[in-house]
Amino acid sequence: MEFRLYNAPPNESGYLFRLAYEVRVGGKLVIDRSYLGIDLLNIEPLLGEKDGLIGTRTADGPGYHSLVAEYMQDGSLGDRIDIEVRVYDDGVAFRYMLPRSTPLVDLNISNEATEFRFAAGKEALGALGEQSAQSPPFIAELPGGQTVAVLEVRAPDFPAMSLARLDAGALVTRLARKKNDSEVAYSGHTPFVGPWRVILFGKDRARLLDAAWLKDLRP
Repeated sequence: MEFRLYNAPPNESGYLFRLAYEVRVGGKLVIDRSYLGIDLLNIEPLLGEKDGLIGTRTADGPGYHSLVAEYMQDGSLGDRIDIEVRVYDDGVAFRYMLPRSTPLVDLNISNEATEFRFAAGKEALGALGEQSAQSPPFIAELPGGQTVAVLEVRAPDFPAMSLARLDAGALVTRLARKKNDSEVAYSGHTPFVGPWRVILFGKDRARLLDAAWLKDLRP
């Protein structure tokens, strides 16, 4: 299992380099270039765009290898965003962490823009049928008999995500807005630790969501 995190060129709708990732299973690309990002209310660019790497930390845990990649937006006084990744034998988990920084103390998250682009393209998204969005888990059969599941491990007080169809081959996370504020999904302060976004792989669909390590993921 391999998780690659990097700064990627803009997609067709963007104009700035943006954090992205890929996942390979047994050397085969399964999750193609998928962009990462958090949309902060009335703040541009997207948190995850125009970021430079300022440090990394690696470690090993029970059954996984981990990486924390630290990024800063727009140079030495920019907003901070860290990505924590854990790679297991049968899946990966990652989450956003926002350290306290001078420009970003109060936190108003409008939405999240985490993508899951399947190398199998629309074959994988056929599991959605006619739906444009659904609550996780999303489970799909991939060519070669592999099954993939996308889900989350919730964080306290953070809104649940849904998975919306971005295009023919990709899903993107969406957050429910507050009942009393149509523009904000979450209000808080930094430092902030978000929920885990999880991708599981296996051949036994019935047991795919029973991975023991899911219980070890903590907010």
